[in-house]
Formats: sequence, structure tokens, C-alpha cells
Amino acid sequence: MPKPQPGLIRRYENYGLTSSDAPLDDLLLVIATNIEDALISAGAVPGKDYTMLDLFKLANPYALSRWSDEDSRVSIEL
Repeated sequence: MPKPQPGLIRRYENYGLTSSDAPLDDLLLVIATNIEDALISAGAVPGKDYTMLDLFKLANPYALSRWSDEDSRVSIEL
């Protein structure tokens, strides 16, 4: 299946996710991007059927679930 055309979220070649660390902001961005790809694949129109905030609201529970896991490697940079 071809990769959906970019929507609202800017795509990057690399994210800060590694096997030993996953910065929360990159994790949230990757999950939101995957959700957007699924919506576009299903026929949703960016900006009409969903907003940027919708994507991050949908991604939030997944990121928080991964972050709160005992074996989590998700980190926060301050």
C-alpha cells in the first residue's frame, strides 16, 4: 500500500526514537503522524475532516499509556 500524501503534520526523515530512549514529544509526533496516515488512507481530507489538534488529542492516550508503563523508556527534556 502506498504511503499517504502528507497532510497537516510535517513529515521528518528521522525522529528521536531509539531502542533506549523515546522523547515524549517525538513519541507524540510519531503517533499523531500514524493516525493522520490512517485517516488519509481511509479517505479523510486534512483540514476538513480533522484538525491538527484532533490528531494530537487522538495520539495523547497512546503516548501516555506508553509513558506510564513500568518498562517505559519515554523521557522528557526540560
